[in-house]
Amino acid sequence: MEKVCSVLLIGCNLPRENTSNNSLYSTLWTQHSAEFEALTIQIYNTAERMLPIALEDNQWTASLDQGENYESLPPAIIMDLDETAIDNSFYQARYILDENCQSADSITKR
Repeated sequence: MEKVCSVLLIGCNLPRENTSNNSLYSTLWTQHSAEFEALTIQIYNTAERMLPIALEDNQWTASLDQGENYESLPPAIIMDLDETAIDNSFYQARYILDENCQSADSITKR
């Protein structure tokens, strides 16, 4: 007599994880986590530590598409004004609670 081994694949039909609250979870993480605050502080500390090194070397540039003769230009600090510089998490939380469509008008009205 032959023995047959069968495997039941139940895992294929497991319900998908509910990802509808990802925006909420990420906003709460930004507002309350010690990790976000520590990472932000680390970013600025690294920039502060690297600034004197960059200023001493006139060949140093952060721009990969820097044109010619940039060595004679005065130094400039260029920042991406993201969550590390501007805390927009309160707007994001209000947006989630109101379930409004985000638009440029909604940002200026708050």
